[in-house]
Amino acid sequence: MAACGVSNKHIAALVLVILALVLHVIGFSAPYWYFQKFAKTESYSGLWSVCVAISGGSTECSNGSNLPAWLVGVQAMETLGLVLIVAALVVLLVTMFCLKTKMFLKYIVIALLISAAVCILIGVIIYGAEAGSPTTDHLHFAFAFVIIAAGVAIISSVFVCI
Repeated sequence: MAACGVSNKHIAALVLVILALVLHVIGFSAPYWYFQKFAKTESYSGLWSVCVAISGGSTECSNGSNLPAWLVGVQAMETLGLVLIVAALVVLLVTMFCLKTKMFLKYIVIALLISAAVCILIGVIIYGAEAGSPTTDHLHFAFAFVIIAAGVAIISSVFVCI
């Protein structure tokens, strides 16, 4: 059964694209991509800031300056992924409610979602390869959220296909 003349598969695709967008925005903006603990000091960092929590309860955050080139590359890829997911959402909405007969728009949505997932995963791979030692440091939840967002974007592109 379709709602407002829109098929259930497209509604599912819309829900998944929105979910991918929400997950990516959380992961993109949270300073919890990476966690380090030194004695009584904990350090959290993300794409845009680094926070240090000292055992006395105080936390200091700073926006990075003189960032390494690999981190700038990760920021660029994750930003591009975010823009592509938003573009896919807009084109999907137009396809669902305005231009239902234009099949080429479905292919554009699919291309945008897959491109977004590829950009996100390239950023994740670079970050994972460059950010510290996996034996002493830990990747944190925001890192996982952007990986999940990429997976959800790919799954939603399948729903647009069928």
